Amino acid sequence: MLAYDDGRGPVASVRVQERGHDLGYSDEDVVRVVDLLDRKGRRMVQVDVWRTPDSGWRAGVWMQCID
Repeated sequence: MLAYDDGRGPVASVRVQERGHDLGYSDEDVVRVVDLLDRKGRRMVQVDVWRTPDSGWRAGVWMQCID
């Protein structure tokens, strides 16, 4: 099971949203947008995953900003 420690319990499943070279959400070339879901199918967090120049993988969680 995938661990995500935010106090809401373990991640029960993963949903891949998009595929492409750049989805326009950040200055990185996003390859996948992944939702980590709880056991009721609700999104716990959304993660952008992209390739690094040395062919590795990197993931980032972008927090919502409310002004």
